[in-house]
Parts: sequence; structure tokens; C-alpha cells
Amino acid sequence: MKVCVLIPNKEYATQAGVRIRYQRIFSVVGLEGINLSVIPIQDITAVSDLDSDIYIISKCYDARAIYLANLLKGKKCVGVDIFDDYFSQIDDSRFTRLRLWLSELATVVDFAMCATPAMISVIRKYNSSLPVHVLNDPAPIGWDDVNIRKTLAAKLVYARKEKTIKLGWFGMGDNPNFPVGLRDLAAFSDDLLLLKGRGYHVDLSVLTNARAMTPDNLKRLARLPVDYRMDIWSEEKEQELLEDSLICFLPVNAQNFSIMKSLNRGITALVSGTQILSAGFPLYEPLSRFVYKDAIKFITDLDSGKLLLCEERLMEFDALIREVACSEREGEKFTLFLQNRAETNSGVVEKDEFIAVLHGMQTVGDVHKFAQRLGGLSISTPFCQTNLNFDIRFEIDKESKELEMLIAEKKLQLLPDELRNKAVPCGRIIDRNYYKVLKIYNAADTPLIRTGSVFTNVACYNEVIATLKSVMESTFPGIKIACSELSKSAWWIDVNRPSTGAKV
Repeated sequence: MKVCVLIPNKEYATQAGVRIRYQRIFSVVGLEGINLSVIPIQDITAVSDLDSDIYIISKCYDARAIYLANLLKGKKCVGVDIFDDYFSQIDDSRFTRLRLWLSELATVVDFAMCATPAMISVIRKYNSSLPVHVLNDPAPIGWDDVNIRKTLAAKLVYARKEKTIKLGWFGMGDNPNFPVGLRDLAAFSDDLLLLKGRGYHVDLSVLTNARAMTPDNLKRLARLPVDYRMDIWSEEKEQELLEDSLICFLPVNAQNFSIMKSLNRGITALVSGTQILSAGFPLYEPLSRFVYKDAIKFITDLDSGKLLLCEERLMEFDALIREVACSEREGEKFTLFLQNRAETNSGVVEKDEFIAVLHGMQTVGDVHKFAQRLGGLSISTPFCQTNLNFDIRFEIDKESKELEMLIAEKKLQLLPDELRNKAVPCGRIIDRNYYKVLKIYNAADTPLIRTGSVFTNVACYNEVIATLKSVMESTFPGIKIACSELSKSAWWIDVNRPSTGAKV
């Protein structure tokens, strides 16, 4: 069985979401008869490329995901992974676009995946009957007791002999929408202060992404109560930091975005033979037997030479990792879930239908090209500011103020005979295509007509898009519509809203 994970771009393949979650189970699922691949969604250039049995959409937060899910509905098994919580903040208008994206996608896909049980409740708010699989972040493949024993002993001897605590912090240092990363490190720095003045020098190493190294963040770190050095994260440097650090400091704030995170960093640190000091929200509670919540307790244990993660407790630790982060176990559960989903959806084939993308205020050419490459229609609305070679344009006639549908001549054959016979020449060339015109005679009472050709006010946005969606549905019976809108201010169409009944 071929399983394809679709990601937004090739750069995303190096991020933890793919590097840890999927790549660590590649070898395991291969033994179970699954050929797992990860490709950028932009690499799909034709329907013939869609030769996998199951597709998993990962962080493709635009209309291409909705288009593809509609295209494959009933033909392939399609799921979405929701490993970051941008969807539970219902009072935050910044995420309206993403909430509506998931609202629409959740009604089309066959399953969802997430990294924590807490995320199940978030997903179920968008589709209460959608099957959801929790894929725990697996531990690195190849870790073993022998290496940890050597590492634990060496780190303990160094710390006590040199009276130095090598402390590490690693991860994404920022997020465009939430105060996380380096801001958490600074906010919980009182815990670091507790490590000082107790007979040890504290030496902090910070690894993070270059984007997070802003003047504001550097000012915050300058106020840390311990000496620190900073470097740009890489997988190799992370491994070096973990090999060198006695303990990692992993603070977590209590906002929804943070508390839905997986155990990834904690597991990665522990299996490398590194202690953990956590502060704030108890994200790492499943690992609590090996996690320090009290800096003073850590110092006491260091003085006695008996740390939480030690040689005497490695059997207990091994059992815990096999329970919460075993790559073999997670791979087997992942495989079984996908096999069940494929069997459930087998034999259910829907008829081929038109799929179209309506472009709103802010869209991108990649969505336009994607729809056309896969045989769909790309449609410009009066809000659209992008000048592309659209298949259909909705425009307002400057004199009559009537709404017009301009159709590329090469697409006229898609119209029913009755409507095709009504089309008249456009009289001008647009983007090298000859268009013909259908007038939307009965749409005169909509806000689209009342506002004329002025579309700077988005108050009428939702109703206008609903009207155009209705027009397309009456023009092309059975068509499926996806809206391409990246603006945070514009409201997407409510997919559960009744049709306006507008016709051509």
C-alpha cells in the first residue's frame, strides 16, 4: 500500500513535523508492507501523479488541500494531520481563515491524525464522526542502554568534578502568532536563578532558528540570570548539544497552542542521556518519573550523585519509552489504522465532477496553477487583485452594473447547451484568451450589485462569495467549490450556509 504525506514545500521536510513524526517510522511501516513517501504538494503536476492509495495532508493551509480532497473523494483515502493547534482559539480573528479551512476540509477527508489525545477534542468540534488517530512522536531509532549508561556516567562525573552544570535549550524560538520559544525561556528564567549560588557554575547553550534572533528576543536573553551562548539550530548541532548537556530546560506556557504540543523535545533529550528541568504547564507529565519540576531538587540529586535518569533506573526508563514513544509500536498502530481506513473506503467511487477554485482578496498563483494542472477551473471574483490566466472571471459591467460571467472560449464546451447558446462575444481580449459573456440577471439584489465596482469594504465579502458559489453550482450542476483566501481580514464562505439560489 502506497501512502503519501503531502507537505507545503521541500523546506518543511527538515522540520520536526516530518523529520521526527514520519521519517522515524519509515523503516517500521516498510516492514508492514507500506511504502511511505513525503512530497511537496506543488510537485503534483497532473492527475496521473496521484498513484498512491492514501494521502495525508500536512500543513498545506490553502485551497490546494481542499481541492485535492474533493478531487480524490471516493477514489482514494485522504486524511489530514493536525499537529499544531491553530483551531481552538475561536475568539481570535487571526485564525478565522484556518478555522474555516479545517471546517471545509473536515467534511471531505476520511480521517485525521494528531500527536496528543487533547487534540482529538479540537478536531471533533469540526467533524464529530471523523476517525482520528493519535501518532505519538517516536523516539530516535537506534538509541540503546549501553550508550546512555556511558553518557550518564560521563556527564555526572564532569559536573561534579568541574562544578559546572551544562544546560541546554533547543527548538523553534518563535511563532508568528504566539509568544513561545525564547519568550518562554526568558519568562521562566527564575528557575535558572535557583541553580546559581549552590556551588555550581551554570553554562547555558541555546539552539534556535535564525528568524527568532530578533532584537527583542536578544534583549530578553540578555536579562537571563546565567551565562549563555547561542547558535543557529541544525540537526547536527542539536545532537552535539544533547551529548554535551547534563540537563535541558524545557519551560511551557499554558496557552492552547503550547499545551497541545507533543512530547518530542522531552523524549529526544531523555534518550540522549540528558536530564530535563521543566517549568510551567505540565506538558511532560507522561514522562514525569524522569522530569525535574524543581531546580533545588535537581541540585540536591546532583550533590548526591543520584539523578532521576540514572543507570539504576534504565530498565524502568526503557519500559516507559516503549509505552509512550516506541517507533515500532507507533509504526504498527499507524499501519493498522491506515489499513482499516483503506478497507472502509474501498469500493466507494464517486462520479467525476468539476472542481473549481474561487479566488478571493488574497490568493496565490500556486493555487491557480494547481487547479488548472489537475483539470479544474480557476475563477476570479471581483475581490481578486491577482492578474492570472483565469478560466472564468466574475466582473461588474461599468455601465449596467450587472454581474457578468466571462468564460474563456476554450472552456465554453463545459457549459450546458442552453447556457452556451446564450453566451455572446466579449469584444475584448483578456490575457490572450477570448471570453464570452453570461449575465447574472437575477443577482441584482445582492450586496455585490449594490456596491457596484467598489470592493475595498469586506463587509459584503461572505455574501458575495456565497452568491458566486451559487452561480457556479447552477451553471455547472454537481460542481465542487474551494475558496482560495489568505487574508486574515476577509471572511470565507460558511460551507454550511444555505445557497443563495442565484442563477445565470
